[in-house]
Amino acid sequence: MRSVNEKELRWATAYHEAGHAALAAYFERVTTYPILKIIMPLDISTYLGVTLRRVPENIGVVFRRVLDGDEDFVRAEVMLNLAGVLAEELSGHPVSIDEFEKSQDRVEIDCFLNFRIPRLNGAERESFVNSLREETKGLLSESIRWGRIRCLAEELYHCPGCPELPAERVYELLGTCWKS
Repeated sequence: MRSVNEKELRWATAYHEAGHAALAAYFERVTTYPILKIIMPLDISTYLGVTLRRVPENIGVVFRRVLDGDEDFVRAEVMLNLAGVLAEELSGHPVSIDEFEKSQDRVEIDCFLNFRIPRLNGAERESFVNSLREETKGLLSESIRWGRIRCLAEELYHCPGCPELPAERVYELLGTCWKS
């Protein structure tokens, strides 16, 4: 957990989830998993946020896409998992390397890479992740897109009494600039 106050943590979480949502919208055609909602807890000290997407009831379908070599899918999922921490960084709420290495996002990235690209050694894997990190950062920081992320983060931050933001509102705030 960061050593920041609740207000800073809420902002960081709002940007983090907005980053995930933006890339989920951007890669929706590749992943085929639309956003369901974003959940921001009333009490940020209990847990942070979560961006939920509609995935197949049979999770084996996801693993099949990875094992079958769907490179676009793997790339999209890795970038989507990187987007949260990179949006925090771009907003001025950077997460430490240690925090990222212990995060659920990093666990999911490693799962995708272990299934799909087990042949990469540690240095090659980090190089691959770093290249996707730069590509993700580029997508997030484009002026119009970053403006939409900021709008979504502000809505998430200023809505502590409504912990769930439905998909319709998420897509409305992100606008068409996040469609690939």
